[in-house]
Amino acid sequence: MAIFDLKANIDLKQNLNLYTTCKQLDSLNLILSVFDNSVQTNLTNYNVRLKAMKADKVPLVQEHTGISISGNVITIETDEQFTTTSGKTLIELQFIDEVTGKKKATFNLVLIVVSTTLEVERGISKATYTLLEELENKLDQASDFFENIEDAIVANNNLKKTISNSETAESNLETAITNANNKKNEVDEAITIATNKIEEVEQSIINANNSKTELDASKTIADTTKIDLDNANVQAEKNIEELNKLGDATDLAAKVQTNTENISKNTKSIESLDAQMNKIANKNLIINGEPLIWQRATSLVDLQDFCADRWEYICWVNSGPSGKIEKDIDGSMKISQLNSDGNYVRQLIESSISSQLANQKLTLSADIKAINATTGNAFIQLVFSDGVDTLDGSSTHKELIIPSTNLTSDYQRFVLTLDVPGTTNTVAVQIGCHHSNGGVLNTDCILNIKNIKLEIGEKATPFKSELYADTLIRCMRYFQFMRCNWIAHSSNILWCANGNYFVPMRVIPTVTPDSNILDHFGGGNQNITGKFTYAGITKESLFYIESSAQEFIPGDKYSGFMRLDSEIR
Repeated sequence: MAIFDLKANIDLKQNLNLYTTCKQLDSLNLILSVFDNSVQTNLTNYNVRLKAMKADKVPLVQEHTGISISGNVITIETDEQFTTTSGKTLIELQFIDEVTGKKKATFNLVLIVVSTTLEVERGISKATYTLLEELENKLDQASDFFENIEDAIVANNNLKKTISNSETAESNLETAITNANNKKNEVDEAITIATNKIEEVEQSIINANNSKTELDASKTIADTTKIDLDNANVQAEKNIEELNKLGDATDLAAKVQTNTENISKNTKSIESLDAQMNKIANKNLIINGEPLIWQRATSLVDLQDFCADRWEYICWVNSGPSGKIEKDIDGSMKISQLNSDGNYVRQLIESSISSQLANQKLTLSADIKAINATTGNAFIQLVFSDGVDTLDGSSTHKELIIPSTNLTSDYQRFVLTLDVPGTTNTVAVQIGCHHSNGGVLNTDCILNIKNIKLEIGEKATPFKSELYADTLIRCMRYFQFMRCNWIAHSSNILWCANGNYFVPMRVIPTVTPDSNILDHFGGGNQNITGKFTYAGITKESLFYIESSAQEFIPGDKYSGFMRLDSEIR
């Protein structure tokens, strides 16, 4: 700190007189820290005026000159008259807002000026007003202005003439601009009319393309169904030939005839269903989206398998499957007992349909609710695979992440719209939660999912329920649960006597017994338990089972439930 510096703290709100001391005739630099009720004050937007009354009652005012501000600190290089008189000099600072002009003064700082020993250099005390000095400077500037006013008047007259000429030119220019604008408006109107016509034509092209896409998809389904039906009819004829080889097959032929008639009825049902589907603009690409059909099971616990038809429950962790899915009272898929890795349902759209969706927009929507969702996220997701009827390692995942904070105990509809990659052969829908999508939901959360819809286009249309029978027929293309009647071909082989499916299946199915019990109608209705295993299929709609023991009676009849599975995995 320099020897000329004199520091003090002043508060705008506390009525305290502060005392400080200097010698007479000192050249002082006042360094004052200003506080507002003990808080540092930002003085950036204020002018500061120093006002003082010396001991001999001579006033002193200093503003602008020698004053600088930094934050709440004011540095004042005081006028030489500040210390000419010994005794008490009362000092206050006045702060003036640069915008509003409002003023605020500090309480007094008392400067005690101690007289010099000899007082030989003491000057005569006089009032000092730096404001008056500034006023004189302004008057000098005004005098200079009046000396040059005559030249300014001459220049102003010349400027008026120039302005008049410019205004005439401006008027002519405005007239030309007005004419040009009128022409431009006429051209713009013509362009607008042409643009509207172009948009109408483009919209017509888009509508036509959408209609063609839907017709192509419907044709693909119809072609596939026709091929399946043709194969089924051919197979039925071959089945009759095979059954005739068994000997006295009058009863079997009657059953085959009945099955053939059933196939014909089912064919008509499928054709009727396809006709109805073709009338729907945005039909659901997902089968059993409500879901209505639960052929396999209505509850799975720590088991990764299909539950509601076409919906596979995925709950695998390092130690094996863990979790629970069941049919809730409202028919929705209810997932609980969540594991730490992944808990979701999945449905694959077969490639004959998926490949038609390449380079199009798809919209996935579903109703989802959750109870006690506190951490993690849920998701709705589309998976695009190059593989045929499978999800290969190069699959692309695109999803909508749903934070737990957005899930409520009431159903909400969530929507995902995106473009399908051009190389897509298989599309899959996945809904639930997974650790790679922001973390799974908390283990005690309960997640309900229903009314799932996948459609072509970028708009989610309302979900429409299907008839139960129509949905069942579509599901039976992938899975059937049926009672089979058998005739013993030998002591260890049973041939199926009603080997025709309810509806043609997607591919030759895997056939497994529902239980290891067959009803035997030839030997006192005795059961054969644990004596047979499924051996295989010889033809698409004719299969057999092979016993591990020589206990079948050739020609006798047997009956039991079988599970026929041609689902995509």
